[in-house]
Amino acid sequence: MPDFAAAPIEPIVEGRVTFPAGPGGVAVFDGKGIVSIFRLPATGGQGGYIFVFDVGLPGNAGAVPFGPSPPLAPDPDVRAMVTPLGTGAPPSSGITFIGVSYPPSAVTGVGSPAIAIVLQTSLGAFIDPVAGFHIVVWRGIGGGVVS
Repeated sequence: MPDFAAAPIEPIVEGRVTFPAGPGGVAVFDGKGIVSIFRLPATGGQGGYIFVFDVGLPGNAGAVPFGPSPPLAPDPDVRAMVTPLGTGAPPSSGITFIGVSYPPSAVTGVGSPAIAIVLQTSLGAFIDPVAGFHIVVWRGIGGGVVS
C-alpha cells in the first residue's frame, strides 16, 4: 500500500454522493475517506451535510489539523472541491452557492473529524442536486498554505 503521508499534498476524501430515493432522501457516499453522513437540521432536510472522516486511512486522514481561530475559519492546510452534477439538456444542478467548513472536535486541541457542506440555489434555498455531487478533500503535509 502506498504511503500517502510521504506526498506534499494528499487526498483524504474522494467520492460521489447520490440520493437513490431522490432529493431529501438518504445521502449515499461511494468512495474513500468518509464513514458516515448526517444531514444538517438547520437546512430543512436538504442541501446540508456533515461528513465524518475515516480515521483508519493511511496518511493520518482521520482529522483536519487543529486549525486557526475562530473555529470554522478557512484552514490554510486543507482544500475541498465540491462539484454538483447536472441533469437535463443542457445539464444543470440548480446549485449556485457551496459552503464548506470544518466543525471543531469536541476534544480541545484536536482537529476537525468532519467536513460540513451546504448547497444552495440562487434564491438561497437549500437543495440536494438530483444527480448528486462529487467531493475531494486534500490536505497538505508539513503546514503552510496549499496553492
